[in-house]
Amino acid sequence: MALRVLEKIQRVIRYELNLEGSSEIAMPMLHPASLWKKSGRWSEMGPELMRLTDRRGSDYCLGPTHEEVITSLVADEIQSFRNLPVRLYQIDRKFRDEIRPRFGLIRAREFWMKDLYSFDKTPSDAVAWYNVMLKSYSNILNHLGLRHVRALADTGAIGGSLSHELHVISEIGEDNIVHCNGCGYAANDEKAVGRLRLPERTALPDASNHSNAVGGVNNLIGKIHDVFGDSRIQIVGLRFKRYQADTTSKAIAASSPIDLQGVALLPEGRSINTIKLPKPEAPDSQAGEWEACKVDSTFTIDGLKVFLDQDAGLSEFSVPQAWDVAGGQFCLIEQGDHCLDCSGTLNVDKGIEVGHAFYLGTKYSEKFGCTYKDEYNKKSYVEMGCYGLGVSRILSAMIENNHDARGLLLPEIVAPYLCCIVPLGINKDQIAQKLLDVADVLHARLSDAVPNLDQELVVDDRTSLGAGKKLADSELVGIPIRIILGNDMLQIWSEDTDAISRKLQKGLSLEVVIGREKCSLTLEELEIKLGESMRALI
Repeated sequence: MALRVLEKIQRVIRYELNLEGSSEIAMPMLHPASLWKKSGRWSEMGPELMRLTDRRGSDYCLGPTHEEVITSLVADEIQSFRNLPVRLYQIDRKFRDEIRPRFGLIRAREFWMKDLYSFDKTPSDAVAWYNVMLKSYSNILNHLGLRHVRALADTGAIGGSLSHELHVISEIGEDNIVHCNGCGYAANDEKAVGRLRLPERTALPDASNHSNAVGGVNNLIGKIHDVFGDSRIQIVGLRFKRYQADTTSKAIAASSPIDLQGVALLPEGRSINTIKLPKPEAPDSQAGEWEACKVDSTFTIDGLKVFLDQDAGLSEFSVPQAWDVAGGQFCLIEQGDHCLDCSGTLNVDKGIEVGHAFYLGTKYSEKFGCTYKDEYNKKSYVEMGCYGLGVSRILSAMIENNHDARGLLLPEIVAPYLCCIVPLGINKDQIAQKLLDVADVLHARLSDAVPNLDQELVVDDRTSLGAGKKLADSELVGIPIRIILGNDMLQIWSEDTDAISRKLQKGLSLEVVIGREKCSLTLEELEIKLGESMRALI
């Protein structure tokens, strides 16, 4: 049943992508390490990249995404501007070594994903296609009946200069989505900006007379508290975890205060957003991430990176010239903060990320020599974009957002079957077999009357189960239309199937459940309803 739902989600995705002129291909799951080392992501991906070594000692990985593979392939095919644009996609399994798989299909080490790659001549062409894909993604999720938000996002390990995530609003979501109901602004909490909702402050004391001779953390805390008061500022210690460059890499978790590499000065009570902190310069082979930690007052602040949050009210705070200072908004946005675009109130909801779009520019085309010659015979790098949809994650999001205590309430477009005929008899007095005979005739009659219905109409032929179990199962798996054949249908049974068919056509009412609502329909009315539903399917 779940596989049928998964295939129907894929059918909706293919329908929208093919409408836009994209072509489906198949790419390998097993990637040579040489491609990933060429892009620099063999080390940048860190421990999530699932690596392996063959019997000859060659390194490989199981593909979590296919930028390296597709760019190396397309680079051999594109020669001229006449070969562009190119839009290629696949729907296949992907792999990531998740540290903590959870929530079933929401976060798994193996998952189904659609990834599409675009190749264009100019940045404007690439951005135009980027916007087409965002609209196409919204169309797909609308077909599936999923309420979603399109949010600005960090580009992460994939890279590029522009990125959006598509989130299905759900209480079990792992991500916090910041959005404004006034102007439509939306971003994940890693990327979101706003005007912080902070307590009113009294006028700042004059900081000009305070000495800059600040060494240890205690002195720094003392100086800030002298100037601004005890409840204004908090200090967060920072250390940078680097990834090893070998094939079994794990993030090196710094555990000693000696690893302190920076401090952030934030408004009291707010959480730090380490994604927004600029990363220290490092060799390409050593990527990593910032991690918040406690500040040990015995260590000097000199030589550390100091991040001054713009909302901390520190504009008048003078720091020693020797300090390496960076300014910006480094706090996570919270419920009730204000939108920078319209001054409206920002809301924070949980979301399940089901899609991600990236404008890559020439990041990969430069590394893999993916070029074309324009009409003046000038060689240029191809502009790229990549677009992912988590197919199995969409399935999970649909289950989470479309159920009640009795089972699934899936949209007809992706339900495992559109309709189920449920004969209620069990193995005694041949009642079960007689009702099953009626069900088979009804199945044939409806399949003849409604084009292609035979692929969406199923008979529950389990004669060993009682009525309650059959009805519960059909609700549990989310079949939207159920035709119930009770003992009253024995009146039309006959050893002659043609006789059963004739009796069905004489205006007999059938008990039908649509969703959770019971109704009585004649055979003609049922055929009309099923015909309408079949025409709405993709």
